Amino acid sequence: MSVQTNLSTLRAELKQRLANGEYDPLAERLSKWLHRTIPRLPKNTLSAYLVLSSIHLVAVYLLNYSDGVEVFKEWLLLAFLTIFFFWFSIFLVTRLHLMLYRILFDYVIDSMSQPKDILDLDRWLRRFNSTAWTLFFSLVFLAVIMPYHYPMQILIHGMMGFSTTLSLFSGYFLMCTAEYLLITLMLFPLILSRYHIDLYEVDPKMSPSVRYLSTVIRDSAYILSVYAALGTFFMVYARIPLLPSSLLYMLPLAGIFIFRQSSLSRIVSRARDVVLERLRAEMVSLDIENHFDDPACWNQFKAMAEYYDHVKSANSGVFDMRVGLLMINTILLPGTAFIITHFDQIRAFLGW
Repeated sequence: MSVQTNLSTLRAELKQRLANGEYDPLAERLSKWLHRTIPRLPKNTLSAYLVLSSIHLVAVYLLNYSDGVEVFKEWLLLAFLTIFFFWFSIFLVTRLHLMLYRILFDYVIDSMSQPKDILDLDRWLRRFNSTAWTLFFSLVFLAVIMPYHYPMQILIHGMMGFSTTLSLFSGYFLMCTAEYLLITLMLFPLILSRYHIDLYEVDPKMSPSVRYLSTVIRDSAYILSVYAALGTFFMVYARIPLLPSSLLYMLPLAGIFIFRQSSLSRIVSRARDVVLERLRAEMVSLDIENHFDDPACWNQFKAMAEYYDHVKSANSGVFDMRVGLLMINTILLPGTAFIITHFDQIRAFLGW
């Protein structure tokens, strides 16, 4: 089998697996399972989100009620809002993953020029969205944050029974799952930056692969920043300590923009270097020193040299002022929410 045939086969197989949902995040697989189990359920993600949230809410209702009426009254509204908020965050980040998959399917995979890169992307997509990895890292995050958060919740709400504690941990587990999905979304551009992707020679940053990836990642960060700002106010209402909780979304949001810039720039630079190397090889093959008196050969060499300089000097950066302002806004939204909710503490710290 030729290299080109093998490359075409690998591309087709990877796109088929994407279309079949083999790389779907856990929430998307749960959504599809619900739609198969309940055929009359409306065919949209929102219906699955509402069903899963409602099932979880009923379980929390029973757990809190079993610990007594007073505990039930204390935690009912808070548990209700927490479950809906964190389930929605899981489905939101899942939709952003699927948006990136669409760009992979429509543009990126067909532009990947190395079979080993396609195989490596397949491995990473499986690893990121493995149910075992998702649950494992969610439990690790939970084990890291709960020694700090649980005593704070006891200090605020008083001692909890086993059932209420279990319901509390289930809400935090949702937050940790959303965090895992957010981190994998942040790392996605870094994974792609390792691959050879064919781009336009003269203006590589305008290639569909780079242009649409850039737009989707940028828009995802902005959507998440708005949701993070709302999340800051929600955590204040829910009495969830903002530090270090706010870092769970502030750092990945900053990482999404930083990695977007560096990763797409690496993709563009690598594609340009491939073109320049090819042009250098073609210019050397003309053997102009031994064919200096041949006008046709000399004219061809001059044309290739001009094209080489044009490609080399073309603006290949993916950063622009709009992206810079959007990055500032991304950090500013949840940052402003943090300042508003902690204004008294900040003022006391500064001695105002």
